[in-house]
Amino acid sequence: MIAHRLSTIKDADNIVVLAKGKVLQQGTHESLLSEEGGAYWKLVKAQQLALETEQPFEHDEVEKSENLSESGVPDKEALETITVSEATASDEDLPKTSKPKSFLKSFGMLLAEQKRNWNGYLIMLLSAIGAASSSSIQAYLFARLFTDFAYWGEYLRTSANFLCLMLVVVAAGVGLSYFALGWSSNTVSVRTTTIYRKEYFRNIISKRVSFFDSEENSIGMLTARIATDPTQLQQLLGINMAMVFISIFNVIGCVTISFYFGWKFALVVICASMPIILAGGYYRVRYEVEFEARNNKVFAESAKFATEAIRATRTVASLTLEHTICTRYDKLLQNHIKKSFKAARFSSLVFAASDSLVLLCMAFALWYGGRLLANYEYYPFNFFVIYIAIIQGSMAAGQWLSFGPNIAQVSAAANRIQAMRPNKDEYDNGTSTSSISENANNLKIEKIPLRRGADIEFKNITFKYPTRNTPVLQDLSFTIQHGQFAAIVGPSGSGKTTIISLLERFYESQSGSILYNSSPISSYPLKQYRKSLSLVAQEPYLFRGTIRNNVLLGIDPETTSEQTLHQACQDAGIHSFITSLPEGYNTDVGTAGVALSGGQKQRISIARALIRDPDVLLLDEATSSLDSETEKEVQEVFERTGKGRTMVVVAHRLSTVQKADIIFVLREGRVAETGNHYSLLKARGLYFQMVC
Repeated sequence: MIAHRLSTIKDADNIVVLAKGKVLQQGTHESLLSEEGGAYWKLVKAQQLALETEQPFEHDEVEKSENLSESGVPDKEALETITVSEATASDEDLPKTSKPKSFLKSFGMLLAEQKRNWNGYLIMLLSAIGAASSSSIQAYLFARLFTDFAYWGEYLRTSANFLCLMLVVVAAGVGLSYFALGWSSNTVSVRTTTIYRKEYFRNIISKRVSFFDSEENSIGMLTARIATDPTQLQQLLGINMAMVFISIFNVIGCVTISFYFGWKFALVVICASMPIILAGGYYRVRYEVEFEARNNKVFAESAKFATEAIRATRTVASLTLEHTICTRYDKLLQNHIKKSFKAARFSSLVFAASDSLVLLCMAFALWYGGRLLANYEYYPFNFFVIYIAIIQGSMAAGQWLSFGPNIAQVSAAANRIQAMRPNKDEYDNGTSTSSISENANNLKIEKIPLRRGADIEFKNITFKYPTRNTPVLQDLSFTIQHGQFAAIVGPSGSGKTTIISLLERFYESQSGSILYNSSPISSYPLKQYRKSLSLVAQEPYLFRGTIRNNVLLGIDPETTSEQTLHQACQDAGIHSFITSLPEGYNTDVGTAGVALSGGQKQRISIARALIRDPDVLLLDEATSSLDSETEKEVQEVFERTGKGRTMVVVAHRLSTVQKADIIFVLREGRVAETGNHYSLLKARGLYFQMVC
């Protein structure tokens, strides 16, 4: 057993005490305690709770009370104010909420937002017309070439040379058209995708924390949407949509030239053959593109299982489950193969039909055209122009059409992107319209007072999470005075972490109010309010980058000196470890801090909180990953650097809060007991039971 909480290993047969990779002591709990001043003795003493009911007199208490009396709450006139226009945007500036729209509305709205790209879209439109004209022009030139073979001699040679030269000119023109189309569409679509991806990401991370509690807004789902939804828009606003316009212009050109050279033959072939040829060409290419996507979807479950098995490779190895896992994976693959074959049977028949029906349409066109030629209603030239334009043009148009965007997917992606845009209630990431309207009459919103510490008051707070029906806090009321070290303790599920979340304004209570220096926390601009707080969570998260970058998160690195950085890390008990690394503060912590231990990540998180020098320090089981000695050192830093600072600590390990000025004992969402460590022990209530 590996343990930080030593009460769990008191009855161990053998205890090994480590420090810096070496064994310092070894023995039972009693034998190690007998070595007074030893490493284990110090660890135990650091976790030991004072069981006396009388509080010892300390000089620090007098000094603390003097500091509190000197730094009283300032007058209301000392509060700085800002106008509503500085804190909030006008109605015109606020993004509007977008309800799901039809494809045409979504497409129209997205096009309206592309004002900066109109030049690019104009080039795309002209290029699509130039590329689409090839089928009708080639039909005319090839018909001329075929009919010229009825002649001979110099006329045939001159005519053939001219027509071949025209085909070269057409090829060059079509090549330039596709070059301009590719360049403009890729430029526009990449620029558009970048803009929407940044907007999408910004809107997601600006949502309230409650937004992420919903199952449909899980981290994995949102990550997938960021990756795929802007790409769907790229298809809609880029080269894929250009292919659709090429197909449309292609059909228009072929139908026009066909009716010009013979409306009767053109009308019959268009009505009987063109829909079939268009559908066949579309489905034939579309099927090949979607076949792989369908297979990937079928095999997604087995891929998920494989990912889980690889991620849990230590568990698999420790339980010798290699053969069992491989057998289960093989069964999943066999099931997926059967599903894939079933899905492919019908689609393969349709694919075969789409490929063969084109030949049937060709046969019909040749038969009917032959009858018209036999009856002298058409010249061979007219027949070839119409036949090539309709048959070959329709096949090409169908193939180009297949590269168009999936309308259903694109419409859904566009609606999701628009729905993610913040509305008035979500503006400023939590500054609700109700709080704006409350202050609109005075045209003022309070700023955070320019002083250290804060008075915090919970007044009749009732709260339940959006995804649950059971209230977590019920009519909760308590007060934390300016500069106090306040602790919140209680059994699991009593609402301790919820209080921290409400103070950070991750959620809003259903009833009651939270006051910060006698003003509702909703009356402060959210960004400014959170700058006065620092939170150290139970599970710290580090971003990919250096230790320096992670400590300096949330402050301006340009204006922060090395001395300030080192002091914060020294206070957190991590400076000596950092300097022992080959690259020091420039050491890369890896993805999510994988290169560091849990305790080291926690200390970096504490340094990140201390360097901001906050008015209110929130600690949610902040020292749970630290050993007893380091925890005691960090706790002393909090007490030493917290002069005048309000500190709210949530803790299970009661040794960390026995020096708190006030302790709130929660039970079932209510304050069951209030007092300091000694008064609560003397009361012999719930806190006494937790200690003993």
